[in-house]
This record gives sequence, structure tokens and C-alpha cells, in this order.
Amino acid sequence: DVSGSGRGEKPATGHRRSSCWSSPSTRIIEAEQRSYKHWELTEEGKDIVSKGSHEARVFDAIPPNGITQSDLMKLPSGKVGFSKAMSNKWIRIDKTAEGGPRAYKAMDSIEDSVKAKLLLVQQGKDNALEDKEKNELKKRKLLSEVTLKTYWITKGSSFSTTVVKQDTDLTPEMIAK
Repeated sequence: DVSGSGRGEKPATGHRRSSCWSSPSTRIIEAEQRSYKHWELTEEGKDIVSKGSHEARVFDAIPPNGITQSDLMKLPSGKVGFSKAMSNKWIRIDKTAEGGPRAYKAMDSIEDSVKAKLLLVQQGKDNALEDKEKNELKKRKLLSEVTLKTYWITKGSSFSTTVVKQDTDLTPEMIAK
């Protein structure tokens, strides 16, 4: 319960309980704050769900005869996607190619796991992902953890559908004014 300050002690469960008009004689309603954490896609995360991850876009942009690294870097997802596609070993660089370093696909097809993970979050199945995966996506600013605070309102011990004017204790100081 809460004193008249309006602040309650928050238990470890993420719930906070307080009473409106909290003196013991006037508990008209009880309010319990509940907080829930869930994951949401950022704007960039939503973009990846619709268009694919940066690394998948880079992979898809490479024609069968390759593309110069400088042209690849000019693409909208070029800089971010290039390093991720290289670390996934999806693409390779031929530094001896005529006209400068040239990027080629290192495999025929890929599976865009970033897009698949973000789709799970979008469908409300973020519990299917491990914390490590969620934190990696959060680091890439594709996910954000959101805390939703709600209040559970119930009738208090002095609840009534009629309004009763409470007697006021008069003190000599109040009368003197």
C-alpha cells in the first residue's frame, strides 16, 4: 500500500499496488501497476522485414559476372551489408580483377536469418528467439525493448456507488481563521 504521497513500493514482480484516498477509512478503489516488457521492430527493422537484410540486399545486387567493390559500396545497403555479407562468407572479393577489386557471390543462394528473426518478433513470437539473438538485433538497432505499464483497478474496502461527504475534523486553528 501507499501513503498519501502517491508513490508505492514496487515488488520484484513488476507490480506496484496503491490505494486511492489511501487512509484506512477511505479505500474507495485499489490500483495495481503492472509492467510488461516486449520487443518491437524499429523503423529500420520494419524496412528489413519488407526488403530483406542489408547483407541479403548486397548479395542480391551482385550479378553473375560480379560487380566492382566501389559500385557495390554506392548501393543504399552497401556499406553495412558488405561487411556482414563478407563475415557470413556469402560474397568474396577478387583484388586482382581488372578495374579494381571485384565482388562475387560465394554461394548460389542464402537464407536471410535476420529477416526471419525479425518476422518472428513482428508476429509476437519473440520468445522463440534466444536473448543473445535479440540483443544482437538490438545492437544493430533493428529491435527495441518496450515496457508497457498498465493499471489494474479494483474496488477498495470502502467502495460505494454513492458519494458520501466525509466528516471533517475541525481544529481550533481552523475556526480561528
